[in-house]
Amino acid sequence: MIKKLILSTAFLVSIHIVPLPIKANQIWIEIGNGTGVEYWPFCRYFNYSIWEGIYLQSEIDRAGDIIGMGFHTWATFGLTIESVKIYMRETTATTLSDGLIPNSPPEPWVLVWNGEWPNLDTGWNYIFFPTPFYYSNEGNLLILIIKGFQVGTHGNSPMWYYTSTSPNFRVRRNVSDARIPGSGYASYNRPNIRLGFSETGIKEGKEIRKQLLLGREKNFEKIFNFSARNAKFRIYDAFGKMILEDCLLVKRLPKGIYFLLPATDGYRKNKKLIVY
Repeated sequence: MIKKLILSTAFLVSIHIVPLPIKANQIWIEIGNGTGVEYWPFCRYFNYSIWEGIYLQSEIDRAGDIIGMGFHTWATFGLTIESVKIYMRETTATTLSDGLIPNSPPEPWVLVWNGEWPNLDTGWNYIFFPTPFYYSNEGNLLILIIKGFQVGTHGNSPMWYYTSTSPNFRVRRNVSDARIPGSGYASYNRPNIRLGFSETGIKEGKEIRKQLLLGREKNFEKIFNFSARNAKFRIYDAFGKMILEDCLLVKRLPKGIYFLLPATDGYRKNKKLIVY
């Protein structure tokens, strides 16, 4: 089950109340409504744990800056969850199998969180990234959670709600008392998650498209705070490839997220263009 939670400064649109610290002008995508519980994605029973999970593009269905995430806690047992690193990247993979997991992930992995995971109470607990992760909505979202050293309880561990993805393995995880594991075992049990998107930039991107379709390229001077006379703007895709030399041909673009950049030397500020 996927829920899209749209918040504004005036009201909340949802089928149920979303607890703080969710803020205004954010859009939250909720994936999973299962009621099973287990120790993942942070296993405190052992000294170290590692977890990797895929959330599909069809489940997210939104491009933009991911500014935070949350998991649904069933029990905290009054424990802290320290030394947590969370990485994100996009992938074409739709399933995971038993195999290696990078415990020092290189690019294109992006570190979005390095610190303690909040385990204050049952219900949804959230973090907000210091730097947003840009999700293009072209691939699936792969999340890697590395739980660094913290003396294991070898008893109770916090527990989170999950939804089964059977017959497709979309999670793999592992634990150790000696070191961060370098491999994982596949599982159907994927934690229910909320992904927070910033609404900032989405409205601006749609406004840029509107101005393009109206043939008002000159209005971009105000958007960019760029005053060069007769400036031209080029359109790039999410991977930095130039798509159009003449941005007035925007009608030819398929749906997606693009970037607009003035075609002049020495100016590198870009803006998002939303085609929908």
